[in-house]
Amino acid sequence: MRIILLAHYMNLPTRSLVGQELGFSERLNICMDIGRAIAFMQMHRIIHGDVKPQNVLVFTDETGSWVPKVMDFGFSTLLPLDESHVKLPRSWPWYAPEYLEYPDFTPPQAFKMDLFSFVMLCLWFIFEKHLSSVLPLPEMPLLVPEPGDYDGEDYVLNLLAGLKQAGTIQREQLTSQEVAEMSAINDDEFNSQGRRNGVEKLRLDVIGTKTRLLGRDHPYTLADMTILGEFYGDLGRWREAEMLALEVMETTKRALGCEHPRALHSTVNFSVVISKQGRLKEAVELTLEVLAVGRRTLGQKHFVTIYCMESLASMYQEQGRYREAEVLLLEVVQERERLWGPEHDSVMRIKAQLETIYETEGRLHDAKKQHSDLAEVLKRLYERGHLTLTGLKGQAFDFEEEDNQASVSHHHTAPRNDILSELGVEYSTDQVDKRDDYGLTPLLRAAKEGNQSAVTLLLAQGADIGARDKGYFTPLLLAARQGHEAISEQLLEAGADIEARGGPYGTTSLSFAAARGCGVIMELLLAKGAEVETRNGQGMTPLLFAARDGHDAEIRLLLSKGASMEAKDESGCTALSLALYHRHKTTVELLLQSGADIESRNEEGMTPLIQVVQDGYEDGLGLLLAQGADIEAKEKHGGTALYFAVLERDEIMVEMLVSKGADIETRTTTGRTPLFQAAAQGDVVIIELLLSNGANIHARNNDGLTPLDIAEKNGEQRAVEILQSRIATCS
Repeated sequence: MRIILLAHYMNLPTRSLVGQELGFSERLNICMDIGRAIAFMQMHRIIHGDVKPQNVLVFTDETGSWVPKVMDFGFSTLLPLDESHVKLPRSWPWYAPEYLEYPDFTPPQAFKMDLFSFVMLCLWFIFEKHLSSVLPLPEMPLLVPEPGDYDGEDYVLNLLAGLKQAGTIQREQLTSQEVAEMSAINDDEFNSQGRRNGVEKLRLDVIGTKTRLLGRDHPYTLADMTILGEFYGDLGRWREAEMLALEVMETTKRALGCEHPRALHSTVNFSVVISKQGRLKEAVELTLEVLAVGRRTLGQKHFVTIYCMESLASMYQEQGRYREAEVLLLEVVQERERLWGPEHDSVMRIKAQLETIYETEGRLHDAKKQHSDLAEVLKRLYERGHLTLTGLKGQAFDFEEEDNQASVSHHHTAPRNDILSELGVEYSTDQVDKRDDYGLTPLLRAAKEGNQSAVTLLLAQGADIGARDKGYFTPLLLAARQGHEAISEQLLEAGADIEARGGPYGTTSLSFAAARGCGVIMELLLAKGAEVETRNGQGMTPLLFAARDGHDAEIRLLLSKGASMEAKDESGCTALSLALYHRHKTTVELLLQSGADIESRNEEGMTPLIQVVQDGYEDGLGLLLAQGADIEAKEKHGGTALYFAVLERDEIMVEMLVSKGADIETRTTTGRTPLFQAAAQGDVVIIELLLSNGANIHARNNDGLTPLDIAEKNGEQRAVEILQSRIATCS
C-alpha cells in the first residue's frame, strides 16, 4: 500500500512523479470521491472549513486502486440548527474571495466556501501536470478575434455577435459572470453616446446576473447597484436612486457591521441621495453620525472620513451654513492636495466650491484669490497641451494621473466657466446649441455656472432659450435654482418661459428662487406674472419652500402677493409645520404673527404641537403653547402631545406639558395612557414623573392589561420593581 499526501504533488518534483502516473480518469475519480466525502459531511451539517491538498490523504488499496481520504478536522464545525454565524480559517490560495469581504458566514455561505475550496482543489489536481510545467497547457481557440480598439460601438456589437454564434461548448467556456462583467464595462460606451436606455438595461441585466450567481448581498452585486443608483441620480430619478441606496446601505450593514468602512461609505451615499430631495436635516444628522464613527474607527485621513466631510460640507452649503462648510472643505482640500497634487480635478472642484462660498458671504478678496489660483492651474494645463480651447467649450473634465501626466476624461464638473473666458473662448455659430456629454448646451451650462458674459454672447448668437437638460431644466430654471440674479434677468428679458417646470417633481423658477432665498429673482418673476400658488409634484408651493428653508424676507414678499399660509404639501404639512420641523424660530414667529393656523393637521392627523414634540423641538413647543395651541389635540391613533413626549423619552417635554395641565390619563385608540408607554419602554424617570403627578397605576388598556403587566411582558425589570413598590405602598 502506498500512502501519499495529496499536497506532495505540488511544488515537489521528486514526490510528484508518483502523481504524474495518474491519468485524467483516475484523477477525476479521486476528485469525485473527495466530493462525496464533503457532501456527506454537509448532509450532516458539518463544515470541514479547511479543504486543501494538505488535508487529503491518498493511498492504494489491495486492488491497486487510488483511494482519497479527507483528514484534519481541526477547523471543522457542527452547525447548530439556527442560522448562527461561523468563522472559517484562511489557507491561501484555496479560500473563496468572499473570505476577505465578510467577518463570518451563515451556514449556507459556509457550505459554499467549502465547495469553492473543493473546486479549487480539483482544478489543481486534474491539471497538476500542466501547472507544474510537466506538460504545456493545451491551446484554447478564442471565441472571437480580439480587436485593438475597445472604445467603439463596433467592438460591443461584434462581441455580442460572436457570443451568439458560438457553439454550446464554446459558450460554456465563457461564464455568465464574465458576460456580466463585460456588459458592465461596455455600458460606459453606450452612456457616452447618450444612449441612456441602453445603459439602464445593461446595468439591470448585470445586477440580475450577479444576483443569480452571487446573491443579492454580494459586494459585487451591491457595487453595481450603487452605480445604477448614481446613474438614476444623474437623470434626476431620485426616488429610484434612494431605494437602491437604502438597500445597499442596509445590506452592507447587515453583512459587515455598522462600523465597517463599506457600511459607512454606503450610509453617506444614502444621505447624499436624500439631501438631493430636500431632506437636508435628516441627511446632515445621518452624515454627522457617520463622521463621528469614521473619525473614531478609521482616523481623520481615511478616504471614507474625507468623503463624509466633503458630503457634509455640501449639505451645510445648501443650508446656508457657510462657515461650517468652509472649515470642512479646507481640511478636505488639504488632504486631497497632499495625496494627488493641486492639479487633480477633485482638488480644483473643491476650490471652486470654496470660491462660491466666499462670493456668497461677500468675502470678495478670498473669492478673487481662489479664482486666480484656479485660473493659473487651468492655464498651466492648457499650455502643457492637456486642455484645448475647443474642449473647454461647455465640457467637463476629470484630470487623472496617468504615467505622471494628467489625462482628460469627461466625468466631473469643471471649475467655473468665467475662468474659461479668460482663456479667450468664443462660441462659433455652429456650436451655439451643441450638447456636451452631459446633455448641456453652452447656454444651459453658462446659466448653471453663472457665466454672465457667455450668456450675453450666446443669446446674441440665437442660442435656444428653451433648451432643456437631462433633468428637464431650462436655462432660466438653472439660473433661478443657483441664484444667478443678473442671468435670470437677462433670460427673462429674452422671453424665457416663467412657468416652465423642471427637476424630478416639476418645480418652477419661482419655487427654486424661494428655496434659494433669492428675493431679487422672485421679484423679477412676480413682475412678469409668475403664479404665486404654483405647485410641484410634491404639492410644494413657493411659500412652502421659503418656510422650509427659513427665508423670512421671501415669505413676506410672497404673503404680500397673496400667497396662502394654509397651503399643504402632499403629506399635509403647512408652512408653519415645515418651519417648525426645520427649527427656523424666526420663521415660526413670523408665520404665527401673520395668523398661521396652529391647529392644522397633516395626513397622520398630527397638529403642529404634536409634531414639535415628536421632533424634540422645545422652543417650538414653547411658542405654540404661548399661542394657545390645543394641548389635548389627538392624532388619528389617539395620541396627544404628552403621549408622544413619553414615546420619545423626552423628560423635559413631559414636564413642560404636565405643568401646562396636559391630561395625564389621556388614552389612545388601544386604551393606553402615557404611563403604559413609559412602562413598555422601561423609562423609570418618566414613570416616576407620571406617578408623582397622579397617574392611575391600576388603569387597564383595551386588552385588560395594566402598566405592570406591560412592563413584565417586555422584561423591563426596573420598571416592574418601581410599579410593584408603588402598588404595595398604595395598598
